[in-house]
Amino acid sequence: MRTLRVLMFDHGGALAGLSRTMRDCGYAVVAGPPSAEVDGALALARRLRPDLVLLAADHPQAPTLSGRLADGRVAPVIWASPSGSHEVLERARGARAAALVRAGAEPLDVQAAGELAVASFRQRCHLVKTVARLEETLQARKMVERAKGLLMEQFGLRESEAYDRLRRLAMDSRRSLREVAETILAVADVGAVPRNTRDTGA
Repeated sequence: MRTLRVLMFDHGGALAGLSRTMRDCGYAVVAGPPSAEVDGALALARRLRPDLVLLAADHPQAPTLSGRLADGRVAPVIWASPSGSHEVLERARGARAAALVRAGAEPLDVQAAGELAVASFRQRCHLVKTVARLEETLQARKMVERAKGLLMEQFGLRESEAYDRLRRLAMDSRRSLREVAETILAVADVGAVPRNTRDTGA
């Protein structure tokens, strides 16, 4: 199993024991500056690209830093606190932390929390990318359909003929169907249709 890399932002030495526990679990722990501001901490996380960020719950920047790490899909964040109080749990949840562990947690509990947080984060990132690809595909199809409808209307083509013409234009210009459709629609907006779309290829 690959060694997980952990970037830690401590406050007042509260995470010293937990850091040792994580190292005992086989994690590679790097300590960030305890007084780091949000922008500096984010820049460090983006540069180091850790698998996990361990953040002291009483760190002055904990809510903001945790939220921005989650929003930017930089790394999952585990909050650590001497107590697992309901108040701390609610703060961690509001800051979109992946988990909350007690500073004196047993090694197996720490390892389980870390691995689950990383696995959940990777699944979420994969899902976001999949949704983005699907949305892009849907938008491309809509654009091709609009361009196809325009050619059918202006040149009296059947649907299959309009699609064949779009495909031929894409092949001839070495562009994607979406790019060809975008060009046709953009030119149509100013009252003309590209010349080569008039050629049926017959």
